[in-house]
Amino acid sequence: MLLGVNLINVSNLLSKKWGQAYYMANQEYNLFNVVAIGASPKFTFDNSKLNSVNGRLRPYTIYEYYTKWRALLNISYNF
Repeated sequence: MLLGVNLINVSNLLSKKWGQAYYMANQEYNLFNVVAIGASPKFTFDNSKLNSVNGRLRPYTIYEYYTKWRALLNISYNF
């Protein structure tokens, strides 16, 4: 009989600020919009779509599932 434990995201087990996983869905944000096209194009920046991550505005957010630590217990019996 074999017993085993797999710990996933051990750094988050030690501190909640460590081991955070971030993501931004494909084509979820258009941060820059083209206002004028020509010799010198003009852009606008829309910060209303940004998320507050650890007190700072970021174009991504924390992926809650992969940020949490997990443990997997294995029991194997050979006969």
